[in-house]
Amino acid sequence: MLTILRNNTPTCTLKRSLIIGLMTTAFIAFITVFLEPFKTGESRKILVLGYSICFMVCYTIASIIERVIYQRIKTKRQSHTIAFFSLLFLSGSLAIYWYDLVIIKAIDFNLHAYVSYTLRIVVPFALIVLPLIYFGRNFSILTTPTSKTENPKSVGATTITLEGNGKNEILQIPVEDLLYVQSENNYCKVVYLKQEKVTSKLLRQKISVLINQVEPLQRCHRSYAINVENIVQKSGTKSKPTLLVKEVSEAIPVSNSYQNVLSKY
Repeated sequence: MLTILRNNTPTCTLKRSLIIGLMTTAFIAFITVFLEPFKTGESRKILVLGYSICFMVCYTIASIIERVIYQRIKTKRQSHTIAFFSLLFLSGSLAIYWYDLVIIKAIDFNLHAYVSYTLRIVVPFALIVLPLIYFGRNFSILTTPTSKTENPKSVGATTITLEGNGKNEILQIPVEDLLYVQSENNYCKVVYLKQEKVTSKLLRQKISVLINQVEPLQRCHRSYAINVENIVQKSGTKSKPTLLVKEVSEAIPVSNSYQNVLSKY
């Protein structure tokens, strides 16, 4: 059975972003070489591929800017997605327009025909490419075996995917079952609920990368990140505060540098 799941990640992971960028670039290259929408005339095929390279450069820049902004703000807002696609469209249309004039047609760069060129050429491309990028960044298609019995708790639950660097290191759980993550040398111990019992799994991954993979996972200490939706109590002293999550008796430490981040929870 095919299941389409929305990724509950603050930003697109580096690996996923690279795959999406390369696939989209290959798609644009195929269109420009074989369908020739840019009316490149007798230009060599290798030069025509430059349109897709322009897109890849702009996509990479937009992705880097998005990741830098998230690292500073630490929260994902809908405005981030809008800003990403706006930057990608604007920079991509300018880069392709410049390439078409200067490289393909050997004309000095000017903005006189930029708007009409964008409406005629870039917008039709964008209406196809941008929705595909959005889907690739925000959804996953999973193949799951058909089962006669289904856990009622999983119905309607948002599933998250935590990925480690090891082979087949993937953990998929409902977001509400994730409790906290603890960094242990080059590994992270992911503590979560499985069939109403607290369990854990080691992933060979940096804690900062796991935080980027799950939106409600917020750092509270150098070695800890906590699912803020499962905080049940704040305890400890003013100088050494701690947090308690559901079903766990162990207190999670909160360092001074992260108290402001967690103050709203």
